[in-house]
Amino acid sequence: MQARPLFENWKSVAGRLRKAQRILLLLDFDGTLVGFRAKPEEVRLDAELRGLLQRLGRRPDVTLGFISGRRRADLRERINVRGARYWGLHGWESATGLPLKRETRRKLATARYLLEKETQGLKGIWIEDKQASIVLHYRTASVRNARWARKVMRQVSSSFTSDFRILKGKKIWEMMPRELQGKGATVQKLVEEAGKGALVIYAGDDTTDESVFATLKGGITLHVGHNPHTKARFRVRNPEEVRRFLERLDEELVLWHDTK
Repeated sequence: MQARPLFENWKSVAGRLRKAQRILLLLDFDGTLVGFRAKPEEVRLDAELRGLLQRLGRRPDVTLGFISGRRRADLRERINVRGARYWGLHGWESATGLPLKRETRRKLATARYLLEKETQGLKGIWIEDKQASIVLHYRTASVRNARWARKVMRQVSSSFTSDFRILKGKKIWEMMPRELQGKGATVQKLVEEAGKGALVIYAGDDTTDESVFATLKGGITLHVGHNPHTKARFRVRNPEEVRRFLERLDEELVLWHDTK
């Protein structure tokens, strides 16, 4: 079953919002709240959107959280919404830190060295070291260079098959330790913490979000983009429509929850 257009099915979504005792609102960042840039550090959240998120996060009936492939400190600095919760590295890095074995860190350093060595000089290819994972970016690379980089990534990862897995994202490949379980596992724990009566909403744009969509069978799941194979229930086209959704959500909560 394909994801349905969100705004064409708003009546059913609004009905669930009205019945919810409280809401757990979880959002991805890159590609969901903001568009992509050539470099991750170029991405910014504008003041108007931050104000909207701040307003939602202050509500007593809403728990607001952000789950991203970025490091948690970077994510928190870029969003900067007080009272919200933040998880980095696809949900594995929380406020308590990142539990990663010393041997795993050593193997990551070796893999990074090999990747950098074999892709050195390839225009449009660059390696990002997240300390707990390694990301190969090819957003601005030619098709030829991207293919070569993919070959290198496969060759390097084959040396660490039992230790790492490869996540394919939007113009990236990310090498992650297998002990880092991903967003789905993190969201499942949050759902259990939220308890009965909580409506969970999740919005994301990438293949790394599909494990969440599969987990939240009873929630409102929102895919951002045009993936026809998504497990999300609803879809919007871009971050601009995510903003529109958040505005509609804010209006519904003011109208129905504040008049109870």
